[in-house]
Amino acid sequence: MLAHIARLHKKIVRDLSAIVADLEALRLQSKQYETILLSPVAAPKKAPRPPRFVSDTNRVARQLFASPPSLPPPLPPPGPQLIFYDLETTGLGATDKIGIREIGAAVMHGNDFFRRAVKPLQDITVGALRVAPLAPDAATARPWNLEGPNFYAWVNCRCAVDEPQPQVYLAGYNSKRFDSRILMFENQRHEVSIEHLSPAVQFVDMMEVVRALEPDIDKPRTLARVHQNLVGNAITSAHTALGDTYALKDIGLVLEERHGARFWHEIKNRAESLHGVMKRCKLN
Repeated sequence: MLAHIARLHKKIVRDLSAIVADLEALRLQSKQYETILLSPVAAPKKAPRPPRFVSDTNRVARQLFASPPSLPPPLPPPGPQLIFYDLETTGLGATDKIGIREIGAAVMHGNDFFRRAVKPLQDITVGALRVAPLAPDAATARPWNLEGPNFYAWVNCRCAVDEPQPQVYLAGYNSKRFDSRILMFENQRHEVSIEHLSPAVQFVDMMEVVRALEPDIDKPRTLARVHQNLVGNAITSAHTALGDTYALKDIGLVLEERHGARFWHEIKNRAESLHGVMKRCKLN
């Protein structure tokens, strides 16, 4: 018995010695890496961080045709999520006759975004092409019955997890008259169901929010004019889905900075349910 204990003791001592040696080797190695990483040559100066309301649209050119983000995303931050979105369409007119040819979206805080070219069933009018030419990846675009579910899955993954009822606000510009209606008609046309998003996802028209919070901006309150007034510069990559989305995000950040809780009160007060939009479109 004593001999067995002695052998076991020697084995434990030997193993502990090996562990101590390994730890010492790791310590020395980490000091070498620390010396390299902290050397003056390898430590570039950090650029000063801009204010959070500074325009994000200068990143649009780099992000416009980037690979889509993977799903699911990192854990959403607490509280309701505000997602700005924009559509490029086949033309103007009755919203039940208009098709989507590009969609862009971006969360208010952070760099998370979504962008897809879409192959519409309708012909694109000359006027629409004059305002917004075809995207470079239009030739390989897929129809809404394939890209629509991708967009809604991306939105659904961004619901805040700590709310009693997870909440996402989809915010467009002049979207009560156009974008939200066009989405509903495209969903019906392509048999894309979004019932699973109700009641978590609601729609907001940022034109109404701007009108309430910044009444002194002259009419017509176009996206370009509001961006120039509030952000202080012209929209980069205007009339692209992601370019206009980032312009709307810039506006939202300025409004939140200026008005704080009142901004969120206006968002929540003017939110429209999914079934409310469908009822306006007479799709219920």
